[in-house]
Amino acid sequence: MNSTCAQNRDLITIGAYSKGSDPRVQEAIQHWPGILRFLQQDANARIPFAQSVAELQALFPTAARREGAK
Repeated sequence: MNSTCAQNRDLITIGAYSKGSDPRVQEAIQHWPGILRFLQQDANARIPFAQSVAELQALFPTAARREGAK
């Protein structure tokens, strides 16, 4: 997701990206704010691994359901 945003950042920034033209880019744009919030943890915060996993699963519920089905 991060690489998809990075690869298309210039197009998105200057407004040249056509909304809906690439489903992967649309999904990356949709999830980007949540990903940034997840990554911006205070350096001194101690977050249990299980909580981190739960927060990531909450960001990507469809993927979490697919993984649970395996």
